[in-house]
Amino acid sequence: MEAALPIEGNEGAALLNINQLLHNASNSQAKSATSSFNSFYNERKNEFPFHVERINSLNDMDNNFLEANGEVLFGTYCHWMLTTNKSLGTCLAYVSALKMQILLKFKNSNLFNGVWYGKLRDKITQLYATHCLSIGRKLVDHAEVMTIEDVAIIVNYLLGLNSPESVVDRCLFLLQWHVLGRFNELSNLEFGKLQFVH
Repeated sequence: MEAALPIEGNEGAALLNINQLLHNASNSQAKSATSSFNSFYNERKNEFPFHVERINSLNDMDNNFLEANGEVLFGTYCHWMLTTNKSLGTCLAYVSALKMQILLKFKNSNLFNGVWYGKLRDKITQLYATHCLSIGRKLVDHAEVMTIEDVAIIVNYLLGLNSPESVVDRCLFLLQWHVLGRFNELSNLEFGKLQFVH
C-alpha cells in the first residue's frame, strides 16, 4: 500500500515554488506557440477566403471568427508547421497551447466541442510520418525509454544532495514523470492537493 510522505522544510518550500515554475514554463510555451501561429497566419492569410484586413494575429481573432474558421486554421497551421521542419512534439505542444489560450480567452467557446480536434491530433502524426518518409528524414530521434529504476536513481541522487535546488529539481522531475512531461496541461492544478508517495 502506498503511503503519503509528509512534506516538510525545503520540500514544502520547493512545492510552493512549483506553481511559479509551471506558470513560467506554460507562459513561455504559450508565447512561442502564439508567435509561431502569427508567423504562419501572416505568411498565408491571403490564401484564406475568410481573411479580413483587421486580423493579423491570434489576438485579433474574436470568438465568432475562430468558431467559423478555427478548424481550417488549425489544420492548415499544423500542415505548415510540419512542412517547415518542426518536430512532431513541438507541433502537438503548440496546438495544445493555442487551444488552452483560446479557451482561457473565450470561456464559452464552442470551437473544441466537436470531434475534429481529436481527429486533428491523430492526423498530425499521420502527416508527420508521410512528410518524413517523403524527405527521407528519421521519424524519431529519442533517447532510450527511462525505466522506474532510472527514476529511482535520479530521485535518490537529488534527495542526497539535500539542497533547496535539488529538492526543487526532484519535485519537478517527479511531477513531469507522472504527467509524461505535459506541463501545459497542469496550469489549473491545485498544488495543495499534491502528494508524493513512497
